[in-house]
Amino acid sequence: MSKLFCDCKTDEEKSNFFLSGQGVETGIIAPAISNEVAMAFHRCFEFEKQLATSQKQMAMLRDALEHYTIGGSNYSKMAIEALAATADLKEQGK
Repeated sequence: MSKLFCDCKTDEEKSNFFLSGQGVETGIIAPAISNEVAMAFHRCFEFEKQLATSQKQMAMLRDALEHYTIGGSNYSKMAIEALAATADLKEQGK
């Protein structure tokens, strides 16, 4: 029994579904656009991976900044607020 498109939960699974030719076999997509649709799902999957990596890096940076001082003054609060504001602006500009 072959997998149906509705069984695909992630963009990676959806991309693989179309790349395997199952989309054409099941009649849900025309052969002429199958690869383009697969690549669109693949790009979404890659973006999600990149976003997750960036979020982990931001969390690590925030943790490091919490304990960072210069000349006895703790600048971490200002740095964390600046990073958060930058992340918020990028999130709004999706």
